[in-house]
Amino acid sequence: MLEAITVENEYFSVVSEEDDFVVINKRPGINFHSEDGEFGVVVAAERYFKQKLFSVHRLDKMTSGILLLAKSSAAANRLSELFKNQDIQKFYLAISDKKPKKTQGLIKGGMEKSRRSMWKLTRSNDNLAITQFFSFSLGEGKRLFVVKPKTGKTHQIRVALKSIGSAICGDSIYATEEAHR
Repeated sequence: MLEAITVENEYFSVVSEEDDFVVINKRPGINFHSEDGEFGVVVAAERYFKQKLFSVHRLDKMTSGILLLAKSSAAANRLSELFKNQDIQKFYLAISDKKPKKTQGLIKGGMEKSRRSMWKLTRSNDNLAITQFFSFSLGEGKRLFVVKPKTGKTHQIRVALKSIGSAICGDSIYATEEAHR
């Protein structure tokens, strides 16, 4: 059972510390990896916990949420295997201002690099991305999406929701200018 601990800092809050891993809540707008002279959330966590940590999965810069960081490469391998076998499942929440044609389903396609740091979904099975979604009305033209990626590709959720006409509000790359605001 995870014991709730809360430690606030600019990069993350601590949810729990266990023998083999730590659970943190990454803040939005924080890089996962160190770049442009700023260290990312993993390095911030390593400094906080005063030990080497191993990423098991990642979140995009704009995305907030729970991250597992292993305390050893062996623990990282075990946790990665649990994700691979879907013994640990990830769910994401997103808000869009556009209603999809279907309120639930699978979005499946190849992920291909596009222009300006963008990715696009293709009919190919190369670099296959599979995303399950459920959509609910929030009123006032907004939709809540509960999203479960079946694969783990760069920008997968953002690209999948854009492909069904429901880009995530606030997404500076994939949303319309109005939804970005």
